[in-house]
Amino acid sequence: MTFRRLLTVRMMRYLIDTHVFIWWMQDEGDLTKEASSAIRDIQNEVWLSVVVPWEIMIKKMKGKLSIPDNITEIITLENFNLLPIQMNHVNRLNELPNFHSDPFDRIMIAQAIEENLILITRDKGILQYPIPTLLA
Repeated sequence: MTFRRLLTVRMMRYLIDTHVFIWWMQDEGDLTKEASSAIRDIQNEVWLSVVVPWEIMIKKMKGKLSIPDNITEIITLENFNLLPIQMNHVNRLNELPNFHSDPFDRIMIAQAIEENLILITRDKGILQYPIPTLLA
């Protein structure tokens, strides 16, 4: 009788917070080793909510943030999946405790719940929610 050992790779699915994306664009120096490895691992799905470039552009227009103009190109080059806002994400907002008032973060929390994603963040407000997170 022959036994074969199968290699099973468990793909993880991550959603990255705005500050994580900014740190990633800046050569990931501020990220933890675990967060950097999770994003870099090609076996994982890495998602970026459409609210991330939206929030970045708002901050950039107000002069609060200086980043490259080629965000779309970076998203494509890094093979990040872009996550649109769906009605189930919006509907989930009603069920979230009010630990955090930032609307961008709240929709990302709802997206992470609805899409079964692990949220990579260092935001203390987000970390209060009972959702899977990976410390950035």
